[in-house]
Amino acid sequence: MKVKFQGNEQYQVAWDKINDIFVKRVEEITKFPWQHKIFKVELSDTITGMTTYGYDFVTRSKNEDPFDQCRLTAHEILMSHLWSYIYHHFGKLNKEEEKKFWALNEISTLCILALDPILNKLWTLKTKGFNQYLKTYPDLYKLKYKFKKIYLSSPDFKTYFLTALTL
Repeated sequence: MKVKFQGNEQYQVAWDKINDIFVKRVEEITKFPWQHKIFKVELSDTITGMTTYGYDFVTRSKNEDPFDQCRLTAHEILMSHLWSYIYHHFGKLNKEEEKKFWALNEISTLCILALDPILNKLWTLKTKGFNQYLKTYPDLYKLKYKFKKIYLSSPDFKTYFLTALTL
């Protein structure tokens, strides 16, 4: 899987340095293949980050440091990947289920990107780590610590995901 930035060569150069490690490691963790050969990153003046529910594009801010942007771009791409995982394993969702899975997806993405030592090494010092994320979602901010314990104690992603889903 490759990521293609639309209209920002510096973003592309920064991302290309981590793409192969990111792609391989996410597949290893989730045990789920990427559903798209190419992810397009559309750049916006107004949107910081937005995933698509399993589709092959995401939206990101075009006003960031090229290397710092990689962490949030990875978050949006990984969320889309996890939506594909969710739909594959759980099928079509109603609105209430979708809301619950959205929360699980946000926190799972954080766990994968921050708690996996291989992936966390990909980010700049400013964007590494776990604690500073999800502050814009107060309900998720508290819940993320429960999910962190489950993630770190689970033998694999599927076990983590099914356990966290029960909270």
